[in-house]
Amino acid sequence: MIGGYDHTAHKHKIVCGQEKSPKDGEIYNVAMTMTLRKDQPNEEVLYLSKFTSKDIRALALKCGVRGGGNMTIFTARMEIARSIQMGTMYTDLSIANPGSDAAAVRINTLIKLLNICFHADNFTAFVALNDSKGRKDYEEQPLSEKGVSGNPVKDFWLLVSDTMNETDDDSFDTVLGLQEGENDRLSAWNQDNGFNLKDISRGHTFKTVKQHVCDLMKSRERCRMEMKKSGEHSNDLWTYCTTTKFTKVRKSTSALPAVTVYYCDYLCGQQPAIDGKFAAFMDEDLKSDSTVDFTGSADSAGSKAGKLAVSAVVESLATAPPI
Repeated sequence: MIGGYDHTAHKHKIVCGQEKSPKDGEIYNVAMTMTLRKDQPNEEVLYLSKFTSKDIRALALKCGVRGGGNMTIFTARMEIARSIQMGTMYTDLSIANPGSDAAAVRINTLIKLLNICFHADNFTAFVALNDSKGRKDYEEQPLSEKGVSGNPVKDFWLLVSDTMNETDDDSFDTVLGLQEGENDRLSAWNQDNGFNLKDISRGHTFKTVKQHVCDLMKSRERCRMEMKKSGEHSNDLWTYCTTTKFTKVRKSTSALPAVTVYYCDYLCGQQPAIDGKFAAFMDEDLKSDSTVDFTGSADSAGSKAGKLAVSAVVESLATAPPI
């Protein structure tokens, strides 16, 4: 609900037109305006040229534009127009973008989840709390040093789940390994498919995020163990990441996407401290959540109070829900 109306009940139309580029002076087709509540008494026209960089990039992502995180406002408007012309989005943004499917949302969600755990702000706790030997020291902290639950393990995963459910924080939206020379496999996957860490599922609990990370670590370990076996085996971990035998961790859920297991291994490679310490444990209280899968969409969580009007409109636009 935005400004007293339900955005899904009205059409938000983007109109494209010709405009001179401020960079080279050439004329390009760009997205010009977006009409809210079209043909309604309170119809309103927004000029995309006046959007902030953050809002235009967010809108570009909603429109199916890949790799828009570093685009200028003008370039983002060009790509939005191109998406409309190529039919990769609906000009009626109240209808979900058909280019976003359940598989893509699942991949984006798992990648972002890994980014949060491996982020510099969280990594020390991530390793310590999952270290079968050192974890006890964390669990026996004085009460004054513990978080809201009094259990540092639970508090860590609460932090992760809260971050996953946050709609405004883009601190964890950068996929690593995509720069030239860093990782050819991830770069190729991104070029062919594209990551969009804005398009993720929400509504996570501390149990579900913990379970999914455990699944990824367990699958990664299976793949690495198979790769190290003697005999004629591939030295490319990707070979094993694409094999269901190693990536289907639980009977009740489908196999993990190959690129998520591979990305997990890539991040572990950047942090040698992870090996030999991480225990792919699963507490008894997690077993009841073993059937949890990804549901919802990038729009299923609420906005912060005081969010700017344009940002709220962009955030509200529908993306494809998982199927």
